[in-house]
Amino acid sequence: GGLELPRIEVNLFDFQGDLRGRTIKVEWLARLRGERKFDGKDDLIQQLQTDERQARDVVAATPLRD
Repeated sequence: GGLELPRIEVNLFDFQGDLRGRTIKVEWLARLRGERKFDGKDDLIQQLQTDERQARDVVAATPLRD
């Protein structure tokens, strides 16, 4: 095998549109948690809700930059 590049998951809150084929810039603000497996759909949904709250708090506490 070759060198495996790191991967991140990006969620765009409150966005409606189609970004396929577009280039976007992503700025790293914080790592919320590492990768993990879930026991079921309900556990995954609960974790995603927690992730969203934490992500929104991080964004709200981060000063805007140009």
